[in-house]
Amino acid sequence: MRVHHPFQRIVHSGNAVDGNDFLVAAAGPHIFVLNFKDGAVLSRWPYNDKLSGNGGSLSSDEIARPSNGEPPEKRRKISKSQEDGASSESSTSVEIETERVKGQRRKPKPKPKSNLPNVSHLLTTSDGRHTVAITAEDKCIRVFEIGGRGTLTALSERCMPKRPCAIVLDPEQKTLFVADKFGDVYCMPLFPSEQPSNTTRAERPKTRLMYEPGASELTVHSKRNLEALRQQRLRKASQEPSKEKSSLNFEHTLILGHVSLLTDLKVADLPPHTSTNKSAKRRRHIITTDRDEHIRVSRGPPQSHIIEANCHGHKDFVTKVCQLPWQPQILVAGSGGPSIRTYIWPEGRPLSVPNHLGDSMLFKKLQSLRCTVPHGRQEHQCAVSGLWTMEANYKAKQQISWGFVFVAIEGLPILLTFIKTTKHGLIESTPIHLSGNVLDVLPIRSRNELLISIDNAHAPGSTNLGRSPELSTSPFLQAFTVNQSWKAVEQSLDIGGEGIEAAASKIQWDPCPSPDLMNQAAATCGIVEVELPLEPLDQKTLYSPLGEFLYGLENLRKKPVQDERKAEEEIEKTETVVLPEEMGQETGTSR
Repeated sequence: MRVHHPFQRIVHSGNAVDGNDFLVAAAGPHIFVLNFKDGAVLSRWPYNDKLSGNGGSLSSDEIARPSNGEPPEKRRKISKSQEDGASSESSTSVEIETERVKGQRRKPKPKPKSNLPNVSHLLTTSDGRHTVAITAEDKCIRVFEIGGRGTLTALSERCMPKRPCAIVLDPEQKTLFVADKFGDVYCMPLFPSEQPSNTTRAERPKTRLMYEPGASELTVHSKRNLEALRQQRLRKASQEPSKEKSSLNFEHTLILGHVSLLTDLKVADLPPHTSTNKSAKRRRHIITTDRDEHIRVSRGPPQSHIIEANCHGHKDFVTKVCQLPWQPQILVAGSGGPSIRTYIWPEGRPLSVPNHLGDSMLFKKLQSLRCTVPHGRQEHQCAVSGLWTMEANYKAKQQISWGFVFVAIEGLPILLTFIKTTKHGLIESTPIHLSGNVLDVLPIRSRNELLISIDNAHAPGSTNLGRSPELSTSPFLQAFTVNQSWKAVEQSLDIGGEGIEAAASKIQWDPCPSPDLMNQAAATCGIVEVELPLEPLDQKTLYSPLGEFLYGLENLRKKPVQDERKAEEEIEKTETVVLPEEMGQETGTSR
């Protein structure tokens, strides 16, 4: 079954000065810029000049075209008979016959060029004039300029040594912080300098030691071994010295290292004169999460080697963290339990129990909402895939700030909502039910609106099965806005927070038609198509090929011991050794 690739990432590019209001969305290897007002597709990268309405079926010329803007390679001239037969074959599988000498090996057929790399991360600057994207397969960081008419212009591309897993901008919008899956964190300027720089860290020159065989003429005597020793010395002496790994040719600084696989990264500033920061200066910190249930709080550059605190409590890999804008000292973290925990991150101190949703609590909440684990998984095999916040446009008379916290679970068509005030913990609110699995969420505070990217390819509640034709087609985007029921929260805060739980449960999110025009335009703007099975190919396979790219969090889960009793028995067998003396005593007693 062939379906359109969904939007895996969406970000907002708004500029109040120019009056621009754009949506930047990534679908597979392409980046689209859509107009919020009329839904028109303004540009597409790559091939901004080709906005074909062919339903997403790209030609072989478009797939093979390089992303640096160079023209495609010239086709070789073939005979007329081959041209007639090529109409029934794919353009990427043309066999070129050439004369060859008898006994010479036939040249291999030209392999079709691989597809373009998929966009894994996307973010925009606060002024809405630039966007940063990471392409997964080539591990490249690309910076684009968004013009006044929504045109995308590539400014730079920098390839990393390892695949990045997270990228953020500092509050000044001048520095990029990039974390890779091997535990390294780099910082680099948003716009690279024109002069290439090898590295900012001084490295010691490495001297290559000469090879000296352990054997010599004094220890080797046979004629055959002497000849082998001579050939070994000649072969080692003729070898060139091993070349050192080439460093990155752009300005960068390696600021952090970890021994575990990183999952998320945040740059958090602590405002001055807060309860945890009594100094008059704004302090910058770097928060990293990894596969080993750790949340590390380190100082910002140039003292990144100093660890300020560690936030403990998770029993499984930590997937996402977010800092509350209305409470900068509070950190919300989600894990693969699934669980949600809140911390005072400068101190590494967890908040009280009402601020947590442990593994069993969150799982029971999903069961109460009639949400089962995705197809092919065991119980509790669902992880928090996303955390987003939106501050409310209201402050109570007691100067109590509050806002929403949104939680997405991998492979489930539901978005959990919570309320967090400066005087209360996490308060459950009304969840949002969707037509497909949640991929990305874009909170728009100016409109009190949520724009949600939906997985229109997989079946709801599945990460390995395609959407059945019997089900109604799902749109690319869905939008919701909070109705007047949120005023009950205001009244509750004004009277001192009494009945805040009842007021939060009454909040309703109504669907709004703002993304309808964008959904219509996205269906005809050239989005690539993918093939998905309607039945699982293997019962143990949790993800389809597309699901591996869109989801993949279960690959971080550590495999438990299947049978602990068998493992203990094997250990006992290896530790039980009968000594000869004991054997003699046993035989003597038996006699």
